[in-house]
Amino acid sequence: MRKTLGGIITLILILVIFGLGLFGGFVISDRGLLGLMGVGERSITATVILERIQALAELTTTRYNFSGLVTSERQMPPLLQLIYGERQVLVAVGTIEAGVDLRHLTSDSIQLVGNTMQITLPPAQLQSCAIDESKTYVMQRDTGIFAPESLSLDSDARRFAIAQFRDQALESGVLQQAQDEARTVITQMMLATNPAIERVDITFTVPEATVTMPDSCL
Repeated sequence: MRKTLGGIITLILILVIFGLGLFGGFVISDRGLLGLMGVGERSITATVILERIQALAELTTTRYNFSGLVTSERQMPPLLQLIYGERQVLVAVGTIEAGVDLRHLTSDSIQLVGNTMQITLPPAQLQSCAIDESKTYVMQRDTGIFAPESLSLDSDARRFAIAQFRDQALESGVLQQAQDEARTVITQMMLATNPAIERVDITFTVPEATVTMPDSCL
C-alpha cells in the first residue's frame, strides 16, 4: 500500500485553461516634494486587461497574463504643468501565477477506502507576480522646464502595475481556479492510472485568514 501511494504522489499535473476579460481603471495619489510645496499631487492610473489564462507544464500552476497602460502625472494648473509638470505613460505587461504546491504531499494525505481514493491538498496560493521587462516600455514621458528629475517615477509605475495585476487576479478567482483545475486533473489522472479506483474525493485544507503572498506580490 505504501509503495502504491508513493507512486501516486510523484505524478506531475498539467493545467490547461484559456480565457479573456477586461477590467477597469485604478487611481492612487502620491504627494511628492512638489505636492508638499502645494504645487500638485502625482496621480497614477492604470487600465488593465487580462489577456489570457495560459497553460503551464508546471506544478499545478495557473498563470494569468495581464497588460495595461499606467499613467503617472502630477496634477496642477496648465501654467505650472508647463514649468513643473511630469507625466509618463507606461505599457506594462506582467503575469500572476497561483497553484497548489504538491511538493510536500505525503502518504498521510492519501487514503484508500474501498474503491475510493481520498486526497487532501493544501489550498492554492499566489506563487509569483512579475513584470515582463522584455515587453514593458515607456510609451511617453513629458517633464516641465524646471521639473526635478524623478528617479522613482518609472519604478513606482511598475510597482503600481504589479499591485493592480495581483488584485485583479485575486478578484477574478485565480486561487479558486487553481484549486478547481487541480481537482479535475488529479481526479482524471488517478482514475486513468489506477483501474481499481472507481472514485476520487479531493478536499483542500482551510487557508489561513490572510492570503499568503510571495515577496514579488507584496
